[in-house]
Amino acid sequence: MDTGTIIAIAVIGSIVAISVLIAFGLERRARWRLTRHFRELERVLDAGTANLWPGPEMNGSFHGRQLHAYRRTETVGFTARGGTNGKTIFQFACSTPLELTMFTFPQWPLLAELLRLPSPRVVTGDPNLDRSYGFATSDLERFGPWVSQPENAKAALSLMSLLPPSRRQRFRVRVDGRLELNMPEYLYFKMEPEKVKLVLEALDNFAGKLEQVKE
Repeated sequence: MDTGTIIAIAVIGSIVAISVLIAFGLERRARWRLTRHFRELERVLDAGTANLWPGPEMNGSFHGRQLHAYRRTETVGFTARGGTNGKTIFQFACSTPLELTMFTFPQWPLLAELLRLPSPRVVTGDPNLDRSYGFATSDLERFGPWVSQPENAKAALSLMSLLPPSRRQRFRVRVDGRLELNMPEYLYFKMEPEKVKLVLEALDNFAGKLEQVKE
Protein backbone atom coordinates (compact mmCIF):
# COMPACT_ATOMS: atom_id res chain seq x y z
CA MET A 1 0.00 0.00 0.00
CA ASP A 2 1.17 3.50 -0.72
CA THR A 3 1.63 6.14 1.94
CA GLY A 4 -1.64 7.91 1.08
CA THR A 5 -3.69 4.73 1.56
CA ILE A 6 -2.01 3.99 4.89
CA ILE A 7 -2.71 7.51 6.11
CA ALA A 8 -6.37 7.27 5.01
CA ILE A 9 -6.83 3.95 6.83
CA ALA A 10 -5.20 5.37 9.95
CA VAL A 11 -7.45 8.44 9.88
CA ILE A 12 -10.59 6.32 9.44
CA GLY A 13 -9.49 4.00 12.23
CA SER A 14 -8.87 6.94 14.52
CA ILE A 15 -12.29 8.41 13.78
CA VAL A 16 -13.98 5.07 14.49
CA ALA A 17 -12.04 4.63 17.74
CA ILE A 18 -12.84 8.15 18.91
CA SER A 19 -16.53 7.67 18.06
CA VAL A 20 -16.65 4.43 20.05
CA LEU A 21 -14.95 6.08 23.02
CA ILE A 22 -17.36 9.04 22.93
CA ALA A 23 -20.39 6.72 22.74
CA PHE A 24 -19.03 4.61 25.61
CA GLY A 25 -18.39 7.72 27.69
CA LEU A 26 -21.86 9.13 27.07
CA GLU A 27 -23.45 5.79 27.96
CA ARG A 28 -21.49 5.54 31.20
CA ARG A 29 -22.36 9.14 32.08
CA ALA A 30 -26.07 8.53 31.45
CA ARG A 31 -26.06 5.47 33.69
CA TRP A 32 -24.22 7.37 36.43
CA ARG A 33 -26.71 10.25 36.26
CA LEU A 34 -29.68 7.90 36.43
CA THR A 35 -28.19 6.09 39.42
CA ARG A 36 -27.82 9.45 41.17
CA HIS A 37 -31.43 10.38 40.36
CA PHE A 38 -32.71 7.02 41.62
CA ARG A 39 -30.82 7.50 44.89
CA GLU A 40 -32.44 10.92 45.31
CA LEU A 41 -35.82 9.33 44.59
CA GLU A 42 -35.46 6.78 47.38
CA ARG A 43 -36.56 9.33 49.97
CA VAL A 44 -39.98 9.86 48.35
CA LEU A 45 -40.79 6.12 48.22
CA ASP A 46 -42.39 4.22 51.08
CA ALA A 47 -39.88 3.90 53.92
CA GLY A 48 -37.60 0.88 53.67
CA THR A 49 -38.92 -0.32 50.30
CA ALA A 50 -36.32 1.11 47.90
CA ASN A 51 -33.90 -1.41 46.40
CA LEU A 52 -31.33 -0.13 43.89
CA TRP A 53 -28.93 -2.29 41.88
CA PRO A 54 -26.67 -1.93 38.81
CA GLY A 55 -28.27 -1.23 35.46
CA PRO A 56 -29.40 0.95 37.06
CA GLU A 57 -32.75 -0.44 38.21
CA MET A 58 -34.85 0.26 41.27
CA ASN A 59 -37.73 -1.49 42.99
CA GLY A 60 -39.86 -0.04 45.74
CA SER A 61 -43.38 1.03 46.52
CA PHE A 62 -45.19 4.34 46.49
CA HIS A 63 -48.35 4.71 48.60
CA GLY A 64 -48.35 0.92 48.83
CA ARG A 65 -48.22 0.40 45.05
CA GLN A 66 -45.28 -1.58 43.66
CA LEU A 67 -42.91 0.44 41.48
CA HIS A 68 -40.12 -0.66 39.12
CA ALA A 69 -37.85 1.92 37.48
CA TYR A 70 -35.06 1.31 34.98
CA ARG A 71 -33.28 2.56 31.86
CA ARG A 72 -33.95 1.43 28.31
CA THR A 73 -32.59 2.44 24.91
CA GLU A 74 -34.92 2.43 21.92
CA THR A 75 -34.28 2.62 18.20
CA VAL A 76 -37.93 3.54 17.54
CA GLY A 77 -38.61 7.27 17.43
CA PHE A 78 -37.04 10.07 15.46
CA THR A 79 -34.37 12.31 16.92
CA ALA A 80 -32.41 15.08 15.31
CA ARG A 81 -29.16 13.32 16.23
CA GLY A 82 -30.32 9.86 15.12
CA GLY A 83 -29.43 6.55 16.76
CA THR A 84 -30.95 5.11 19.91
CA ASN A 85 -32.91 7.08 22.48
CA GLY A 86 -32.24 6.77 26.17
CA LYS A 87 -35.50 6.32 28.08
CA THR A 88 -36.30 6.30 31.79
CA ILE A 89 -39.14 3.89 32.53
CA PHE A 90 -41.43 3.85 35.57
CA GLN A 91 -43.74 0.85 35.89
CA PHE A 92 -46.58 0.78 38.44
CA ALA A 93 -48.57 -2.28 39.44
CA CYS A 94 -52.07 -1.73 38.05
CA SER A 95 -54.72 -4.41 37.75
CA THR A 96 -57.05 -3.31 34.95
CA PRO A 97 -58.40 -4.96 31.78
CA LEU A 98 -58.25 -1.64 29.89
CA GLU A 99 -55.40 -1.20 27.38
CA LEU A 100 -54.44 2.20 26.03
CA THR A 101 -51.57 4.53 25.18
CA MET A 102 -51.47 8.25 25.95
CA PHE A 103 -48.75 10.47 24.56
CA THR A 104 -47.60 14.06 24.43
CA PHE A 105 -47.15 15.76 21.08
CA PRO A 106 -43.53 16.52 20.21
CA GLN A 107 -43.16 20.02 18.86
CA TRP A 108 -41.17 18.60 15.93
CA PRO A 109 -41.61 16.43 13.91
CA LEU A 110 -45.21 15.49 14.74
CA LEU A 111 -45.86 13.22 11.75
CA ALA A 112 -42.79 11.05 12.32
CA GLU A 113 -43.95 10.30 15.85
CA LEU A 114 -47.60 9.64 15.09
CA LEU A 115 -46.81 7.19 12.29
CA ARG A 116 -45.06 4.92 14.78
CA LEU A 117 -48.11 4.32 16.97
CA PRO A 118 -49.27 0.69 16.95
CA SER A 119 -52.95 1.65 17.13
CA PRO A 120 -55.04 4.34 15.43
CA ARG A 121 -55.41 7.58 17.33
CA VAL A 122 -58.82 7.97 18.98
CA VAL A 123 -60.69 11.07 20.14
CA THR A 124 -61.76 11.23 23.78
CA GLY A 125 -64.39 13.92 23.29
CA ASP A 126 -62.79 16.08 25.97
CA PRO A 127 -61.37 19.18 24.19
CA ASN A 128 -58.81 19.80 26.95
CA LEU A 129 -57.34 16.34 26.36
CA ASP A 130 -57.68 16.12 22.58
CA ARG A 131 -56.11 19.55 22.06
CA SER A 132 -52.89 18.69 23.84
CA TYR A 133 -52.52 14.91 24.03
CA GLY A 134 -53.01 11.84 21.88
CA PHE A 135 -54.70 8.55 22.74
CA ALA A 136 -54.57 5.16 21.08
CA THR A 137 -56.46 2.02 22.02
CA SER A 138 -57.85 -1.15 20.49
CA ASP A 139 -60.29 -1.40 23.40
CA LEU A 140 -62.86 1.26 22.50
CA GLU A 141 -65.64 -0.67 24.23
CA ARG A 142 -64.01 -0.05 27.61
CA PHE A 143 -62.09 3.13 26.85
CA GLY A 144 -65.04 5.22 25.66
CA PRO A 145 -67.23 4.85 28.78
CA TRP A 146 -64.18 5.15 31.07
CA VAL A 147 -62.77 8.39 29.63
CA SER A 148 -66.24 9.97 29.37
CA GLN A 149 -66.40 10.10 33.17
CA PRO A 150 -65.17 13.55 34.28
CA GLU A 151 -63.08 12.26 37.19
CA ASN A 152 -61.19 9.88 34.89
CA ALA A 153 -60.56 12.54 32.25
CA LYS A 154 -59.36 14.85 35.02
CA ALA A 155 -56.92 12.20 36.29
CA ALA A 156 -55.51 11.76 32.78
CA LEU A 157 -55.17 15.52 32.31
CA SER A 158 -53.53 15.97 35.74
CA LEU A 159 -50.94 13.33 34.89
CA MET A 160 -50.13 14.43 31.35
CA SER A 161 -49.96 18.13 32.22
CA LEU A 162 -47.06 17.41 34.59
CA LEU A 163 -44.87 16.16 31.74
CA PRO A 164 -42.64 18.86 30.23
CA PRO A 165 -42.83 19.66 26.49
CA SER A 166 -40.29 18.09 24.16
CA ARG A 167 -39.23 19.34 20.75
CA ARG A 168 -38.36 15.98 19.21
CA GLN A 169 -39.64 13.16 21.45
CA ARG A 170 -42.77 12.26 23.34
CA PHE A 171 -43.69 11.09 26.80
CA ARG A 172 -45.77 7.93 26.59
CA VAL A 173 -48.08 6.38 29.18
CA ARG A 174 -49.00 2.80 28.38
CA VAL A 175 -51.57 0.65 30.15
CA ASP A 176 -51.19 -3.07 29.43
CA GLY A 177 -51.59 -5.17 32.55
CA ARG A 178 -49.52 -2.49 34.32
CA LEU A 179 -49.08 1.26 34.11
CA GLU A 180 -45.88 2.37 32.38
CA LEU A 181 -44.48 5.89 31.98
CA ASN A 182 -41.84 6.19 29.24
CA MET A 183 -39.80 9.42 29.48
CA PRO A 184 -37.03 10.88 27.30
CA GLU A 185 -33.93 10.48 29.42
CA TYR A 186 -32.53 13.95 28.92
CA LEU A 187 -35.79 15.50 30.17
CA TYR A 188 -36.07 13.19 33.17
CA PHE A 189 -32.59 14.30 34.23
CA LYS A 190 -33.89 17.87 34.46
CA MET A 191 -36.73 16.95 36.83
CA GLU A 192 -36.20 17.63 40.52
CA PRO A 193 -37.18 14.90 43.04
CA GLU A 194 -40.19 16.93 44.20
CA LYS A 195 -41.43 17.16 40.60
CA VAL A 196 -40.95 13.41 40.17
CA LYS A 197 -42.92 12.91 43.39
CA LEU A 198 -45.83 14.86 41.89
CA VAL A 199 -45.65 12.65 38.79
CA LEU A 200 -45.69 9.50 40.96
CA GLU A 201 -48.70 10.80 42.87
CA ALA A 202 -50.51 11.47 39.58
CA LEU A 203 -49.59 7.98 38.34
CA ASP A 204 -50.90 6.42 41.55
CA ASN A 205 -54.16 8.35 41.25
CA PHE A 206 -54.47 7.43 37.58
CA ALA A 207 -53.86 3.75 38.35
CA GLY A 208 -56.65 3.85 40.91
CA LYS A 209 -59.07 5.18 38.29
CA LEU A 210 -58.01 2.48 35.83
CA GLU A 211 -58.60 -0.25 38.39
CA GLN A 212 -62.29 0.70 38.55
CA VAL A 213 -62.76 -0.75 35.06
CA LYS A 214 -64.56 -4.10 35.18
CA GLU A 215 -63.68 -7.22 33.22
